[in-house]
Amino acid sequence: MNQLEERNYYEQEDELDLLDLVRTLMKHKYMIAIVTIVITLFMIVGGYFYNKSKAITTTIITLNYPGRENGKTPNGALLTTNEIVPLDVLNNVYDKHKDIIKEKDKRDFINSVELVSVVPDYIKKRIEEAEKKGEKYIYTPSEFQIVSKDNKKIVDDIANESVASFIERYRPNYTIQPIKIEGDYDYPTVFELISDKIDTLKTLVNDRDKKHFISNKSGYSFDKIRQNIESLEKLELQDYYSYYTVHNLSLDMKAREVRYKSDIQVLKLQREGLISQRDTIKKMIDDYRPGEKSFIIGNVGELQKKLDQSDEYYGKLIDQYLSLNKAIVEKEQRIKKLEEENKVALVYPTEQQKEKMNLKLDVLINRLNSIIEDVNTINDEYIRVTYSNMISITAPVIETTSGKPLYMYLAVGIILGLFTGIFLAFAAEFKEDYKKRYGK
Repeated sequence: MNQLEERNYYEQEDELDLLDLVRTLMKHKYMIAIVTIVITLFMIVGGYFYNKSKAITTTIITLNYPGRENGKTPNGALLTTNEIVPLDVLNNVYDKHKDIIKEKDKRDFINSVELVSVVPDYIKKRIEEAEKKGEKYIYTPSEFQIVSKDNKKIVDDIANESVASFIERYRPNYTIQPIKIEGDYDYPTVFELISDKIDTLKTLVNDRDKKHFISNKSGYSFDKIRQNIESLEKLELQDYYSYYTVHNLSLDMKAREVRYKSDIQVLKLQREGLISQRDTIKKMIDDYRPGEKSFIIGNVGELQKKLDQSDEYYGKLIDQYLSLNKAIVEKEQRIKKLEEENKVALVYPTEQQKEKMNLKLDVLINRLNSIIEDVNTINDEYIRVTYSNMISITAPVIETTSGKPLYMYLAVGIILGLFTGIFLAFAAEFKEDYKKRYGK
């Protein structure tokens, strides 16, 4: 056999082998298809459950209030993880969703929920640089990631209830009660009660951070309410005060005299305490010897000392001395005024005067309570707006996994199924051929 004939022979053999392979595959095509589908489905289902076992659900809670940078709560206490995600929130979420929570034991569920501090990349870089230099870099995180193996619904409830709980615990709740004058108080006592209430209102509305806030409910701003309070104080309250002082009216002359004496005695005791403090500061100034620059203290007697203007300690002593002297003078003026008022002969009001005073008081109280209502309304709205941002959810609830995408399981299943199906097809063909040849 020459070379040409030999080559033709082998080519014919190869063609026959290839045709046999195709015939075998076509003969067992249904088995190959079924095996491929079964293995592919098995791989997809197995991959899905594997991914679920490796899945975690996360969201981020951010703190935004003064003091968080020092690891403090809004009221100045130490900030702990229990302050951000409280135990009662986890208990409540477990009781609501225990049928769908993976961990069947409540303690296991609570332990499975993690709160991880979020440190930005630039902070990590600074920490690394500080460590290389042998320095310590202190950073208090304000973002915290909630991590759980349960589904989005569980984590969403944990985050929302934690935020609501935090706000409820730390949001201020300032409510001023309306004023009621019950009983036969003397006019000066009523005046003081109303003045104290007005001082409380002024303190509440004079916060400069509230200056430009406008209520959506009433349309008032804090600045507008402050103007209303000042108007009340200058008009209605002053009218009430002027009427009983001009006419020297009193419903209880004896009680008023006792009150004057009591107030005068308190002021005198306060003055004596201030004098004692001033004398102590004076002695400290006398014993101290600062630099060579001459300095004369005006309006404080004959005190003259040498003062180095760069000497902060001596300067503070001088400031304290001047402040105490001013306070003593104010106390003495108040004492003198009360003593003069106490000398004035008082008159019990006539029925007409009492009726007029009651009318003035009604007008005063009605307007004051209207302002109190406006203050409570705008302050409640301001607190809700301001403190609702002290803690918030700043990232959506997402589910991630360390497993592979399902399309990869699909591809692996198809390939593995095809190879398995082809192998089984050839095994079946071999078995059939074996039976034909050997009759077994």
